Amino acid sequence: MKVLVVEDSNTRRGKLVEYFRSRGHQVLETDTCATALAMLSANPDVQLITWDGALADGRSDQAIMNLSDGGFRGSMVAASGGRSDRRSQMAEGCIAEIDPEDPATWPSALDTLLSER
Repeated sequence: MKVLVVEDSNTRRGKLVEYFRSRGHQVLETDTCATALAMLSANPDVQLITWDGALADGRSDQAIMNLSDGGFRGSMVAASGGRSDRRSQMAEGCIAEIDPEDPATWPSALDTLLSER
């Protein structure tokens, strides 16, 4: 499966990339909304996106809603450890939510999802 990790923290992004690669997935990564949208346009076979809740160049919740409305056929996961109002906005349009600060919780949220794809 091809996964896109969108996270502006190098540490968090590295952990997410490592997690997905350790499970045999091809991973694309970026730290901005603009680059994520360009990557998705160039890689229509992306099946899963993890989004950071607050990126420097834009609101992830708006990008997620635009992708949902625009016909993206893959799955989206909110990786939001920030403010609770941003988490609830991001969760709309996403099939799961993970805490990027707590990798121990990722398997319960992601492994079933990954095996179903």
